Amino acid sequence: MDNGQWHVRLVRALTRKGWTQSELSARTGIDANNIYKYTSGVVAQPRGDTLRRMADALGVNLIWLRDGSGPELSAVPVVGYVGAGEMFMPAAEAELGELSLDFAAADPIAVVVRGASMAPVYRPGDYLICSRVSNGDLAACLGKDCVVQTSDGLGYIKRVVKGAALGTFTLLSYAADPIPDVTLSWCAPVVWIKRA
Repeated sequence: MDNGQWHVRLVRALTRKGWTQSELSARTGIDANNIYKYTSGVVAQPRGDTLRRMADALGVNLIWLRDGSGPELSAVPVVGYVGAGEMFMPAAEAELGELSLDFAAADPIAVVVRGASMAPVYRPGDYLICSRVSNGDLAACLGKDCVVQTSDGLGYIKRVVKGAALGTFTLLSYAADPIPDVTLSWCAPVVWIKRA
């Protein structure tokens, strides 16, 4: 948790983006004089949706900007392409945009990979950050690698596909036999991997 003042985090986010105060003003529609006041610490807290507009433009988490808690980034720049057997191909950030890391509507959880049943995709010791969904939202997990809990309480990391019967799912592994036609309590698509 960062207990510093919010304007210090605002300046940090501006610096990370490489933007001037004028650029932030232009991207948010917030008056440049107000941006100056915010970065100088003159204003204790902006009114209305001003803080959210700045957070969205800067790609940072609103709660982090306001309170200093939670993850800093809500989006990261996509800077190029890479493929098997290919060199890294840089591209302009404007061309590829940003990858959203929005956990606002998620129930984020993390698990640690143990064993090699999902190799080579997931390695032992990897941390998998997942966004948990349940019941009616389980269709959002189809075709994705997910941490799942079956209705009988077993937990797995598997690719989730439709099962043969209505309301069931088949769980696919990279190195083991499928587990057909199970019902799930919840599933959590993998949204981020932190390598050990």
